[in-house]
Amino acid sequence: MHVLGVNEIPTCHQVMVHNGKPEMTVKESLELLDRQSESLATGKWVIVMGSNSRDAMSSHFTALI
Repeated sequence: MHVLGVNEIPTCHQVMVHNGKPEMTVKESLELLDRQSESLATGKWVIVMGSNSRDAMSSHFTALI
């Protein structure tokens, strides 16, 4: 563990991803996003909320980046 001062705490951004293909899992969606744009570095994203319902018309998830 490393203690940081208030000015050293990195900022965190939140992104919501909406996918029109409900059959795709969150992992598959992240892999697709990473292939499309490597600069997104989706391997470092932290998934905080999501919906993987296969009966829905779409799927979505929220990640901290």
